[in-house]
Amino acid sequence: MKEKTTTNIAVPYYGNVIRPGQGFENIYIFASICPETGKIERTWLESWTGRSASDLAIWLAYKNVTGVFSDGYSLALEKALFGVDIWSHWEVSGEIHELVEKYWHEHITTAA
Repeated sequence: MKEKTTTNIAVPYYGNVIRPGQGFENIYIFASICPETGKIERTWLESWTGRSASDLAIWLAYKNVTGVFSDGYSLALEKALFGVDIWSHWEVSGEIHELVEKYWHEHITTAA
């Protein structure tokens, strides 16, 4: 039986949470996608409290993320993501299912 594979993407939430005693937390929306169909199989939220682009890239790689969609642009983050083999698509916005529907063939099928 063939093992089912998925690919994970992340989209930053452009807001943050302040937790007493912890400081700011950045929220990321994750989606696990079937690369053959482009269908989202699962979504979840995670928070990240790091500061540098390289720390974020390492954290995303640890979470098995293969790609990032983002409304903004960061050269430092783009370089850090490239260093851990994560693709990025900048200056796009919308709900995660809309982004996947629009871009999954271009990015997700090639990352799988």
